Amino acid sequence: MRPIHELLARIRWDAEFAKSRFVIGYWDRIAGHVLHADLREIAWDADSPSIFHLTDEDGADHGIPFHRVREVWRDGTLIWERHRWAIRHSRRIGHERLIAVQAIRSAVRSRPAYPLQRAR
Repeated sequence: MRPIHELLARIRWDAEFAKSRFVIGYWDRIAGHVLHADLREIAWDADSPSIFHLTDEDGADHGIPFHRVREVWRDGTLIWERHRWAIRHSRRIGHERLIAVQAIRSAVRSRPAYPLQRAR
């Protein structure tokens, strides 16, 4: 599967490919489900190439990181979708568990590969 940043770059820079109508589905953490936005509503962030911006009905700007993109539609046909396993896996791991896993990994990395032997 092509990485999302490559697909979005092609949509932005390939004039022939970009003639189609594109809709991006992204995971909204507050709504708790995938929301869809027409590509024409998206503003690209020049300072941070892995984020795009959307403006809601109230005029508030929202930065959406690429890792929250779940699907891309071209003229009503699904052309890209994030693996279902990755989505289920990320929802299953709660914030507390993720921090615990990171702490364990950091402790394991800081230990020497072989146990130290006591001097005799």
